[in-house]
Amino acid sequence: MSTTEDEFFEVLGQKYPGLPDALKSFLAKAEAFGVYADFQGGLNLKHAAKTGRPLNMGTIHKGGIL
Repeated sequence: MSTTEDEFFEVLGQKYPGLPDALKSFLAKAEAFGVYADFQGGLNLKHAAKTGRPLNMGTIHKGGIL
């Protein structure tokens, strides 16, 4: 099931009020290293690998589970 960025941060903020702002700050800093957010069922941290397929570096679910 897909989710939007706004929906993800809204649900996450209901359970952990300060986490959305901290996570947005982290994502802004991670962009300098080529890491980007891909919102699907949760937030997938991706990096554009040289192989052509993005490398999935981890997933953060809407409930805050890494």
